[in-house]
Amino acid sequence: MRNLGFLLAAVLLPGMGLAQGLTASADGESSVLFKGSSIGVNLGKTEFTFGMNNLQNSIGENRKWVYGASLKGENKEGLSTLFSGGDAVPAASLRGFVGYSFSNAVLPDLEASRRAVDLREEKYNVRFQRRFLSEMRAAAVSACRTQETFQLKQDIISALSKLVFIEEMEAVLAVKAEDKQEVKDAKDAVRKEYDELNKEFKAAIAGYEQERTKLTADRGAKSYWQIIPFALADYGSSKFKKMNRLDSVNYNNSFEDINVRTDRIGFGVNAQYRNFTLGFTYAHIRGNNFDLLTKKEYTYKKVLNSGNQSLTEEKKISAYTGTYGVFDVNEYAVDLVMNFRLDKEAKNHILVNPYMRSQLSTNRELMPNKLNLGTGFYFFQQTGKFLGGFYVELPDVNNNFERMKPEADQYLRPPLQRLSLGIVAKLSISSVLGAF
Repeated sequence: MRNLGFLLAAVLLPGMGLAQGLTASADGESSVLFKGSSIGVNLGKTEFTFGMNNLQNSIGENRKWVYGASLKGENKEGLSTLFSGGDAVPAASLRGFVGYSFSNAVLPDLEASRRAVDLREEKYNVRFQRRFLSEMRAAAVSACRTQETFQLKQDIISALSKLVFIEEMEAVLAVKAEDKQEVKDAKDAVRKEYDELNKEFKAAIAGYEQERTKLTADRGAKSYWQIIPFALADYGSSKFKKMNRLDSVNYNNSFEDINVRTDRIGFGVNAQYRNFTLGFTYAHIRGNNFDLLTKKEYTYKKVLNSGNQSLTEEKKISAYTGTYGVFDVNEYAVDLVMNFRLDKEAKNHILVNPYMRSQLSTNRELMPNKLNLGTGFYFFQQTGKFLGGFYVELPDVNNNFERMKPEADQYLRPPLQRLSLGIVAKLSISSVLGAF
């Protein structure tokens, strides 16, 4: 039962990525704030995240407070542990930020304007549906007045009662070779009314779509800029079992439960000019080197003797070995996010996100310095809530983690052989395009 919560999250929402940022590096981090609320699961890392912020109300507005928070839970042993029945290493963290928005103008809220167009379109659809059913029924009654056309009238009225899309009437009104002339004339009369209504409907829908496209184009044409300085904080905790010196008297005393607390505090700034956003964050972290420990499986056996009988108790123990320590880390992150349109109608977009992640450790014997470089490519549609793509990353550019090992165990490879490729899929509760 200890793994059930992680397993349900992973199975129910496969493929969803980290929530708070739409773009992220391989470790799920980003220095760029995106507006809106989102929810996701990283199946490979067995990680569930939920984030919310008020940027949808403040983006584009001058001198406004912005704030947000995200909650993350994960199993540090990954998905394989869940299916193998091993001990999970649960971890949870709460992250928040607060900042202040400066910009050169108060722009119309693109998402609110688009919702207003959507609402008018929905009201038109309701009105048109009533009118379409009424006028088509009247046309059928008017055109089908004889015994020969009685069945056609019944077919049209029946089709109208089940109608979902108006194009479904095409099959009912199609002229067949075996139709009598009177039936053909009746179909032509009803078809004339149908064509006029259908033409009017398509023109109206195209008009609403043009309005939405113009809203995006008008916003993109402005030389808009925004700067958001912000403070950030993160509190996380986890727990794992560590193998210490072997206690030959009582083997159970060889293991120690370690409670881990991770504190993170820092600041950042986002600068946006039109469709380009530059993000930077610095954070001071009270971290540890859990990721460098080695996991081992132990079998504890206890024999109970009674006369000429014996009973053996057996228990599996998962524990970590190695030198464990807590130390301070200075973390830096830089992102450049570029939003490009893939068509003239601005319906399809691509985000290009080159990024840098750097960590400077205060205890290089336990954790070396690290520098990761990468670029992400993400694709989405104008009104969609789904974003998918991939990233290419060069982890640990200077091979510092390999150089920590004994020289005989080092496996130093050139950069091209160490590139990692990841596929990302994310779901935003608000529309993806509204983030820009």
